[in-house]
Amino acid sequence: MREEPGRARWYGDLHSAQETFIVFPNRVIRCRRGDRDGRAEAEEYARVHGIPESQFDWPT
Repeated sequence: MREEPGRARWYGDLHSAQETFIVFPNRVIRCRRGDRDGRAEAEEYARVHGIPESQFDWPT
């Protein structure tokens, strides 16, 4: 994978008993626990932005 200048490759996640917030440098994805579409959206965004799949460890 080629490193692009200024392209941050990080995320953070915050969660409650009902929701998960996945925070990327320029976007926050909010999904309810069990929301497969929301998780798929977050995973795709992470993949496109260089986050390794082994790090997709946020609560489902």
